[in-house]
Amino acid sequence: MKKWFALILLLPTIGFGKQSLKTVSHSNQRSNDQPSVFSNYSFGLAYRVTTDLMEQTSPPTYNNVISLSASVKFRNWFDLLGGLNFNYVALGNAIPNEPDNPGLGDFYLGLSRDYILSSTFSLLTKVMNTFPTSEKSRIEGYQSVLDLSSALKAKVYKDIYSVTNFLSLGHIFNINEFSPSTRQYNAEWLARYVLTNSVLIAKGLTFSFSLFATATTFTDGASTLASGNITSLSYDYKKWTASLAYTNGPDLPQGQIDLWLINQYQKMVTFRLAYAF
Repeated sequence: MKKWFALILLLPTIGFGKQSLKTVSHSNQRSNDQPSVFSNYSFGLAYRVTTDLMEQTSPPTYNNVISLSASVKFRNWFDLLGGLNFNYVALGNAIPNEPDNPGLGDFYLGLSRDYILSSTFSLLTKVMNTFPTSEKSRIEGYQSVLDLSSALKAKVYKDIYSVTNFLSLGHIFNINEFSPSTRQYNAEWLARYVLTNSVLIAKGLTFSFSLFATATTFTDGASTLASGNITSLSYDYKKWTASLAYTNGPDLPQGQIDLWLINQYQKMVTFRLAYAF
């Protein structure tokens, strides 16, 4: 069975309720007689730990990611985004002494723009590129991943209940037709659709339920389809965001950019803590 590539972008707040890294902007605008090319900026720091309940290992495996991100607005036209991950795998409380563990993750850079269509609808568009800065990605021969995405959010009932439709299309540039480690055909095109319902339970507390479908085309022309769901609970307090998510299906949780292979049906539990400044 062909293995899965996962390409899930860091979505803004409109993407999956409150689970994504919250953006807090600090104004550094100059006076009207001194216009600035770059107006607002924001930075983010996040920690995420994920484990697969389907994995029959003892002690359990925990995938840990520390993320650094930044964004700056260019002439009020669009936002320039960038981020880098640091990854390490733990077996229970121990970190195995293996190459690239801990290690540098993959770097991403992109542009985004928000459109306020009406008092009910808003649209976010993104163009992102992931660069293979990790040692594992370079060994596999990855060159980059180009991804186009859009998220249409509808406020169904005030700010309490909202529905978001997310669609992305990505292309993986790879110098290898086969994976050097698995000798299977590499993924080439990826398309993803996510439908998310979000409910504000109390001040700062949001419950979200998402259904997703992913299509993958491989270098030999074959294609596969998969679907699943994500249930999450998140809490915002000032500049902090904490979330707990459960992903049921052959995919990775929201908020992760990863070029690596998924080869089994998964039941993933993810805890994430983020700070914006």
